[in-house]
Amino acid sequence: MTMSARKVAAQSDATLTDFAGAVKHLRSDSSRRQTLKQFAREGILAAILAGKVKPGEKLLQKDLAEGLGISITPVREALNELSAEGFVHLDPHRGAVVRKMSEEEMIETTSILAALIPLSAKLMAENITEAELEHAVALQDELEQITDVTEFVRLNRVFHNFLTNCARAPRLSGIINPLRDSQSVMLNITVRTIDNRLSQANREHRALLAALAARDPEAAMAAMVEHAKPNREAVRKFFGDREKSLD
Repeated sequence: MTMSARKVAAQSDATLTDFAGAVKHLRSDSSRRQTLKQFAREGILAAILAGKVKPGEKLLQKDLAEGLGISITPVREALNELSAEGFVHLDPHRGAVVRKMSEEEMIETTSILAALIPLSAKLMAENITEAELEHAVALQDELEQITDVTEFVRLNRVFHNFLTNCARAPRLSGIINPLRDSQSVMLNITVRTIDNRLSQANREHRALLAALAARDPEAAMAAMVEHAKPNREAVRKFFGDREKSLD
């Protein structure tokens, strides 16, 4: 076997091993009723968010299908969906590749979210139901039990996307949720640069939930603006530190 072939084989084996944990986690949750495409999407996304496959690395459909224990078709469909959401880039020559987000893209995405999220928070406070608020509180209770950054980022996406949908503004949610999702890989990196960020984020979530429970749009908007500040600062620090390392 040539050195190149051994390298490819090693990468393939690593991919299968890395996905095993994600698959085990998904299959252990008997409350989920997923299509194979959803199962493949969550398995691939879990590995991306966990950093098992890095930005710029290839995602081989055959290896993913084998690692997930399913056929290639739902894997292909999942990769197409992840591409539309900004996690994967479908290169005509290289195939599916974990997408890198440039500093310019990250700044633009953050700026758009900064403009839209306060409006979403206002509408949440005006439209969220008691049942939805109870569910959001339950998600937050779960978040406060998590110490692993990757798992926190995953459930944090669920928490925020759920609340955004409670705004009863589907067009607005259709813009915010994919943009927030596209930031998840970077946030998984940057959140590690902030001391005690998980506990800080949990306090910010509680402030938002209190504003929603009080049906106070102004307080909800202020809570969301405050919640976004540390992540924006971490992104700037990340790219600044990277530039220094290249000097």
